[in-house]
Amino acid sequence: MMIQGKQESGDQKVKYLKRQQQTVNNGGEHHANNDDHSHSNSPQLEILYRARGRKIEELSLQLEEKEEEFGKQIRMLNHQLALTRGVI
Repeated sequence: MMIQGKQESGDQKVKYLKRQQQTVNNGGEHHANNDDHSHSNSPQLEILYRARGRKIEELSLQLEEKEEEFGKQIRMLNHQLALTRGVI
């Protein structure tokens, strides 16, 4: 029961991070293509936004890996607990 709640929480975090990444990517395109801003800053901003997006993607993947790892540990511990209680 608790595993599902943690999985849903993890899914929400991943969705949030993906939305943040899309916002960053869209913002980077907006600033890079907006003629009202200084042209000298646009390439630098674009590089920074892309780097930030890559970092967000990297952290999202790390988060997914940790959630899978922790989920596996929880299932193992629940199984061990059930064995010690004599349920299985």
